[in-house]
Amino acid sequence: MAEFDIWMFVAGLGLFLFGMKELESALASLGGNTMRAFLRKSTYTTGRGIATGIFSTAVLQSSSVVTLMLLAFVGAGILSFQQAIGVVLGANLGTTVTGWLVAFFGFSFKIQSFALPLVGIGALGQVFLSSKPRWRDAARLLTGFGLLFFGLDFMKSSIDAFAARIDLRDFANYPAVIFVAVGLVFTALVQSSSATMVIALSALNAGVISFPAAGSLIIGANLGTTVTILLGSMGGKGTVVKRKVAYTHFLFNLLTAAVAIPLLGFLSWIIIELWEVENPLYELTAFHTLFNAMGILIFLPLVKPIARWLDRKVVDHRQPVTRFIHRLPAVEYDASIAALYNELLHMTEGVYLLIFNLMHLPAKTLASGLDPAEERVWKEGKAGLGIYEDIKNLELEMLEFYAHLQRQHLAESQSMKLNRYMAALRNLSYAAKAVKDILNNLQQLRQSENASARQFLQEIMGVEQSILQSVEKTLLMMDDEAVLKALQEGRETSKRFYQRFMKAMYTAISEGQISENEMSDLIRVNRELYNTNKFLMRGVMAFKLES
Repeated sequence: MAEFDIWMFVAGLGLFLFGMKELESALASLGGNTMRAFLRKSTYTTGRGIATGIFSTAVLQSSSVVTLMLLAFVGAGILSFQQAIGVVLGANLGTTVTGWLVAFFGFSFKIQSFALPLVGIGALGQVFLSSKPRWRDAARLLTGFGLLFFGLDFMKSSIDAFAARIDLRDFANYPAVIFVAVGLVFTALVQSSSATMVIALSALNAGVISFPAAGSLIIGANLGTTVTILLGSMGGKGTVVKRKVAYTHFLFNLLTAAVAIPLLGFLSWIIIELWEVENPLYELTAFHTLFNAMGILIFLPLVKPIARWLDRKVVDHRQPVTRFIHRLPAVEYDASIAALYNELLHMTEGVYLLIFNLMHLPAKTLASGLDPAEERVWKEGKAGLGIYEDIKNLELEMLEFYAHLQRQHLAESQSMKLNRYMAALRNLSYAAKAVKDILNNLQQLRQSENASARQFLQEIMGVEQSILQSVEKTLLMMDDEAVLKALQEGRETSKRFYQRFMKAMYTAISEGQISENEMSDLIRVNRELYNTNKFLMRGVMAFKLES
């Protein structure tokens, strides 16, 4: 009697997972930017999000890859929690495409007849076309497909050999929940529901397990995929909004499993008797598709209530200085760049608030395009040097994030954009330091008994407020020429006032209107605010202008 070749099975599983990894990497390189842009633009409604999730997962052949990418976009503020829900639902249905491909090709053809050419051409292509990235990635795509199907063949062969010594009656009394648990644990360990699907199809094809047992394995695999996403949303890299997406993914799969298990017999009847599907492989794949589609229909009316419930229950009690970059690891370039851009807007908020606070100007919400709630970290219990300390901490965290990004394989244009953002960061930091350094001078002038000195200070404050308002308008401008023109006008206004005020000071001191100490304080305030404005406008120009 044939023995079960455990090492053939392990080799098959390893080849399958490695082939899937190569496939995912090649697809990400060949169509990653297109897919990212597609995700951003195609999730305005839940229905469109579902369609996007189905298509994206069908193309990338991995719901985990799509959902992890989704977490990155949500963390960067590119997609909202509501937009993400639709993609999560669609990804579950999209992952059933893998089952259909395996059921149709994997067991209907002699695998080696097409797997060998794929591996051979793909491997040779990677060796001889290594200097041409697009061709090299295309070769990786072929290699990935070939290894995937070789792994499938190995697993199928090892289970076929084992099938002869299995008495199905031994498994007849096992409840469905046991197979659900096996599917859950195995999928959580190998982090691929596709692998579990292949094993279930192989076992069903060999007659090792019955259709209900295979169906239960697939239900468990659906639940197992949530583990990767839950882990990806936790710890230092997780935030409230990412955890909400992960919890939604878990709740959807849990609800789908809770409905599918008791209805397993009824759904089997629909597929086998009503639809008259005779091939057991197609039966299992149709079941996988059917219960996921059913789960979407049941979950759709619950989306808004569940979202409101998660909004109440999942609350972040921490107040990190960063508002965007702490939401994601620096591995997703588009998401990371968007997060850095938003973080620079957030830092500009902090510099503005620092200037207004130290100069005792009326506090205001900066029209930067950010959600006003993003100001919370600056306004809650922060004043003067406390705001400055947060700005410096923010700078350090952004520099660390930048260092992580630079370790990625970036194109020259991407590195140039990052360098502009870092130039913006430096200038915003210089602006904050320049205004912080005149804190004592401002206090001395406010407490002065000389009305002329206080009047000069009021004039400086009025002009400064006007300049800040003109710079603020550029934050919402989308046209580079308009931004450049507005900033140049602001710089000229600041320069003219600086020069005019210096002349006025010398006149005032010669006429005895102010003392030498008051003149020294006024000149330093005027000079450092001129530097503040200069650095602020340089910073805004560096991250607002595309080139």
